[in-house]
Amino acid sequence: MRNRALFGSAMVLAALLAVAGGVGAAVLLQRPPGSHVTAVIAGVPRARPAVPGPDQGKYRVVNDLCGEADFTELRPTFDSIGDLRSDWDNSAGTFVLADCDGSTGNATVQGSFSFQATVYRDPDANRAEFTARRERTQAREPTTTVAGLGAGAYTYVEPGLGTTVITYDANITLRLTWLSTDPKVPAPAGTVTALVNTCTSTLLVLRAS
Repeated sequence: MRNRALFGSAMVLAALLAVAGGVGAAVLLQRPPGSHVTAVIAGVPRARPAVPGPDQGKYRVVNDLCGEADFTELRPTFDSIGDLRSDWDNSAGTFVLADCDGSTGNATVQGSFSFQATVYRDPDANRAEFTARRERTQAREPTTTVAGLGAGAYTYVEPGLGTTVITYDANITLRLTWLSTDPKVPAPAGTVTALVNTCTSTLLVLRAS
């Protein structure tokens, strides 16, 4: 199920929803003190997809990653975000894959991002898949280790997806990518840092209570 979303702080979001019905606009990244910026998905059921196991893990299952992730750490590299679309899939039976796609940029560059959160029933299976995935990637693209993010993380440039950061911790794996809309325009300085910091803050908000 795909749903368009409006992204912004609580005050900005409330005003835009009142004016435009909350669909399809791009807004500035703003954050009131002590809060994190999230997206609101109109009409998406809030029930979690049922897969036994992950709800008892370190990180919880989500079906609305656009609404749960913390995107404020995209600043200052990127200062706006829009066209958000959330989806999830639990058909594998051993993990739940949630994703959030959208657009983000600044005054000089625009691009698209893809954010995925995979919550596994078995943390050992998650670690094994992370290791195997990096080995497969390293065989075709150079990767660089990211220190201090999750239990392990690396970054590389994925053809067709752009600058990519992948991290795992306990029962969750996050993958966040950014690609310029114009193939001639490279990722701006600070893109990797913005993606790493967004993954870091999102791991915090996705911890099981």
